[in-house]
Amino acid sequence: MFVILSACRDRVQLEDRGFVLALGIDLQDNKIVVTACEAGSNDKEVQSIKKGLGNNFTEAFSDANKNTNKKLYIGHMKVVVFGKNLIENQICAEEILKELERADLSRKIIVLAAEKTAADEIKDPRDGQNFGAYVSKYFKNNHIKAKTLEEAIDDAWHGKKIKETITYKLPSKGK
Repeated sequence: MFVILSACRDRVQLEDRGFVLALGIDLQDNKIVVTACEAGSNDKEVQSIKKGLGNNFTEAFSDANKNTNKKLYIGHMKVVVFGKNLIENQICAEEILKELERADLSRKIIVLAAEKTAADEIKDPRDGQNFGAYVSKYFKNNHIKAKTLEEAIDDAWHGKKIKETITYKLPSKGK
């Protein structure tokens, strides 16, 4: 009689995971720049920012993962911010949306547009809170309807210009 034992060797332990609550995506010199806002152990703990560069979202996110001792995890992400240059490039923005769609994320993630770069917006905590947690609570507590990832994807597939559909701007840094 044989007994076969197996284990999940590719599993990542919870303490080895960096939970990304907000993700900024920019287009700079025809490259994708990803800025991941990693959560602290609670909403008040200082956030950690990781950046990555690549030819597409997947490459840029993998590059950001090289800059941390934890494996970045976007399964609990609350906010995605598209930078101005990315929003103005419809083809590139649609490619990013396709990659996010394939990432099996919650379709309720808030999608916002930055007036300049997404990196500049998400790197600063709001009211001392992690950017992703703050923005999520801001929209919920103020009963403001924000564009969701699902709506942004649907709009893109129906031929709508992304820069015209993601109209909600970020809350000011002092509110």
